[in-house]
Amino acid sequence: MKAGPTGAKQKGKQGKIEASNEGTIFLDEIADLPLDLQATLLRTLEEKQVVKGGGITPIPVDVRFLAATNKKRKN
Repeated sequence: MKAGPTGAKQKGKQGKIEASNEGTIFLDEIADLPLDLQATLLRTLEEKQVVKGGGITPIPVDVRFLAATNKKRKN
């Protein structure tokens, strides 16, 4: 594994979603998640793949999401 100019490894570390492949992620207080991250999460759910920060290669994932919040729904 070659290091870049900053000393960071090129492959990088597994993210939470990638590490949970073929498993389940529980998201507590999902309503408090910023809208930009909600959009990223939705894209992951729809496309069933993630792209690491700064990366370009999509990584297929098979993850089940469970989410909870204590906020009232807006109709």
